[in-house]
Amino acid sequence: MMSPVRFLALLSLLVPIAVLGQGAGAPPAPTRPSPSTPEPSTPPPGSAEPATPAPGAAEPSAPAPSAAEPAPSHGKDMGEAMAGWTPRKVTPAQEKQGQTQITALLKKLQQASQKGELDAAAALVDFPVLMVTDNKAGDGIGGPWNEEQWRKMMEPVYGKPMKDLKMTHAPKIFLVSDALATVDDNWTMTMGKKKTTGRSALLLVRKGGEWKVKAMIEGGWGDMPGVSEGQGAPAGSDTGTK
Repeated sequence: MMSPVRFLALLSLLVPIAVLGQGAGAPPAPTRPSPSTPEPSTPPPGSAEPATPAPGAAEPSAPAPSAAEPAPSHGKDMGEAMAGWTPRKVTPAQEKQGQTQITALLKKLQQASQKGELDAAAALVDFPVLMVTDNKAGDGIGGPWNEEQWRKMMEPVYGKPMKDLKMTHAPKIFLVSDALATVDDNWTMTMGKKKTTGRSALLLVRKGGEWKVKAMIEGGWGDMPGVSEGQGAPAGSDTGTK
């Protein structure tokens, strides 16, 4: 049995060796926190800690609402557009071609009237067509007609052949552009021994390379039934060429 003196001497030798072993890299024994001391909470990975404003720093204020922008001025926009607008010109080649094509259109209208071909005449009109006339009181009236209205009112003119009717025309063709034109006509109509003269006008538009009638203007039709109620006017019935 070891004596107490020898045991104390051996213990004094082991304590320095244990301390040296810890300083040489041996991991220290884990310490368990006291049950009475709460462990600090650790935020989950990836969550940013809320920033703490510095003492005395003013909190950021919400941006002030911007003042309402003034409504765009359409007059100004139109003025700018007009400043940069350039009217389309009519070249000599376009003038010559337009005169030829419109003369052919007027001949087709006259032939449709003489032969009583309503469908052929309607094919030369761009619907809705503006029909304009006046009445005995001297008031001008007019409005847009769809194809059904136009056919109903123009059927007496184009619905049946008029072999005894003779028409002569003196049209003046004016090209506003290569797609817009007007025709002013002085015509003479002879039926039997009765001769009537008058004036009429057409507004033409070119679509898809073909000229068509967009408006017919002729005086004296405003007192006819259906026209006097403001439905329009069967004007320019058979404007053509000599």
